[in-house]
Amino acid sequence: MDARIEFKIYPIGFVKKQVTGNTIEIDEEFRDGLLELENYNYMHVLWWANDYDTQDQRKLVQVDIPYSKEKIKAGVFACRSPQRPNLVMNSVCKIVGINHKKGRIFIENIDANNSTPVIDIKPYIHCNDRVKDARVPRWFPTEWGEWYPAGGIG
Repeated sequence: MDARIEFKIYPIGFVKKQVTGNTIEIDEEFRDGLLELENYNYMHVLWWANDYDTQDQRKLVQVDIPYSKEKIKAGVFACRSPQRPNLVMNSVCKIVGINHKKGRIFIENIDANNSTPVIDIKPYIHCNDRVKDARVPRWFPTEWGEWYPAGGIG
């Protein structure tokens, strides 16, 4: 079997960052998929790091860790750098509100840029999405604390 199978991923919407707040704007054909999402207060947003979508960037397998105070290299699978073979990124976002008709999910913060393509959304489910005894490397920023800070990081 060939290890190089190609997949086609289409955006379901886009990140909109404005002075008035952050939203995920869902394309009309996918808006019915928002049904019941308002019953959660957090969600995973899977997005495509399109600003790094070049052949050279996709070949990188070791990068400088973007959030480390020390100058340390790590493998792309050991950090959250947007430079990676496949540009799928994941952010946990607090849901502030939803306008089903306009396909807008109002969120507190996201570490994606304005106009970033969103490829999927999944609800954050407490018993599946956290672990009691998670371990991180010594270079991980300790000021981030044990829990995601209100209003996001950085």
